[in-house]
Amino acid sequence: MKKLFTLFICLLTASIYSQEQKPVLRDGYGIYFGAGTLITGSDMKTNNNMGNLTTFKVGGFVPLFDFGSRNTFGLNAGVTYFTGNRDYGLGAYQPYNITGQTGLPNIAAKGSGSPRQAGFKTEAGAQANLNFGRYTLSPVLNLAYINLKQKEFSVVQSSAVNGQNYDYDLYRQAENKTSGIGAVAGISHRYRFGRDWRFSIYAETHYHFGPSITTESSAILPSGVANAQGNYNLNQINSATRTVQTKNTKFNAFGASIGFGIELGGRSTSRIKQPIIDKWHNPRTGLIPQRQHSRIFCYDGKKQVNYYDFKGDLMHIVLSSELCDMNTWPIAGVEGDLHVVTNSPTKNWNGFLENLFATPKDYQVIPSVEGFVKKLNKNTDLNTSIVEDKGEKYLKIVKWDGKESQTVFSPIVDDSPVGILLGYKYSCRGNCKTGCGINNGHCVPCNNLLGSYCNVVKQGDYSFYLEYPAIWIDSFAVDTETPYGNTKNPKLNDFIKSLFPMNYKITDLGVITENSNKYLSVIVSDGKKQMVLLNKIIGEKTTSGWIGYYNANLPLNTKSNNLLSEFSKLKKDDHNYSGHVMLLKTD
Repeated sequence: MKKLFTLFICLLTASIYSQEQKPVLRDGYGIYFGAGTLITGSDMKTNNNMGNLTTFKVGGFVPLFDFGSRNTFGLNAGVTYFTGNRDYGLGAYQPYNITGQTGLPNIAAKGSGSPRQAGFKTEAGAQANLNFGRYTLSPVLNLAYINLKQKEFSVVQSSAVNGQNYDYDLYRQAENKTSGIGAVAGISHRYRFGRDWRFSIYAETHYHFGPSITTESSAILPSGVANAQGNYNLNQINSATRTVQTKNTKFNAFGASIGFGIELGGRSTSRIKQPIIDKWHNPRTGLIPQRQHSRIFCYDGKKQVNYYDFKGDLMHIVLSSELCDMNTWPIAGVEGDLHVVTNSPTKNWNGFLENLFATPKDYQVIPSVEGFVKKLNKNTDLNTSIVEDKGEKYLKIVKWDGKESQTVFSPIVDDSPVGILLGYKYSCRGNCKTGCGINNGHCVPCNNLLGSYCNVVKQGDYSFYLEYPAIWIDSFAVDTETPYGNTKNPKLNDFIKSLFPMNYKITDLGVITENSNKYLSVIVSDGKKQMVLLNKIIGEKTTSGWIGYYNANLPLNTKSNNLLSEFSKLKKDDHNYSGHVMLLKTD
């Protein structure tokens, strides 16, 4: 037992240091079904007349943590039913010849029904999954409860003496039952297939140590001795005594089984830092942007989607059944296709204002999308319009460099008091001056003429907002000692009038202190919808950067002094939006 435990630990430790850096494949919750055989030890066959057993198993796996580059450590548990109908060997039982017999005696085994041996095993313990692509090697070490029952049987001699038939039990073995704690050590080999590799077939071998089996048996012993011919008379057989014997044998058996499995849970990673390797930088791929996004890589011929958070930390991996193409980057250190996540960075926001101000610059709050389009088309070289795809509205922005056009599509939030743009969801490059189109999430050429093209661009960071003719909001003094007083500051009121429709008014003004930082909170409402504007105060004055926050579930008439409390009650869903306030010049 000690040697098996040492071997298990050595395999686990060696795997941590032997894994080369390949894409992470994390294991989820799994359930497995299998069947096989249990080959009992030779001493069990000899002492207990215990034959080999057929097994049927159902088991499960629960992941606990990941280690190495792509491995998982967890707990497994299972229940196994075993049954057997061994034909008892009769060679060890010699019949007694009786004087006057008309033929040689016959011997046969007689039992009390089928199955002759049956029982079950429950087990639980540690399992390490060492993943090598689709193949997984799993050392297992479990504690088990074993319950086994063997029915009674006898070996009967039948003799015909002087025209009469006589039956004698040469050997009797009483019913035996055993139960107790044991151990199981094994190795499982698994191959995964199907969508996301959630299905698998496996083969495993295992060795069992179990409780003692006590077997009581008796054998016939004729009285006196045989005659010169080796025969006993009938009286010697009829007056025979029985010798009783008790044997104790440890349960030990080697098992093998095959089966199939289904993985139920998703494969999610712990926080795994994705390194940015400068030598792989390419102007067509760009650097990893500091915003929530996903990238597509090629692994084992299939596309793999990596989801990153704002800091570039890899948060989740999804394997697909879609084949790689020429635009899919290999996994080894190279950035993949970029698809920006559509929801606001505040979807998983923790309620702290400091983090709210980390909203990427391309998330913007504007007076209206239609007015924004007109001003950009009039005052910049950008070509902007509003388009729809799959029921969603996008702000389409096109930049022509004389040879090719760069087109980005920014999701629009429709139900807010003002316009909200959620970064960039798609990016395309083509040879149409009017830019690429979008159809079912795919870049398409602007026409069907020969030579027209439009390709997905892997560039991750865009700075189109730097070309906007923006108006920076002048700073003004804030009395942080009496924060709930005057709301008639001309600069503040002009700012509100420029951003909101005429029927929106300031309903509350306050100063919020968080971790020694002070923020001006301006709540604006028309009685049906409301929005919160926030500004970080430095030196008793506002700064030029304003953040707009909107959530349809924020209670009406919310006050600044309980704003943080209300934030903490909101669910982090797709109705939670933030952006940098952007006002444009009129000429």
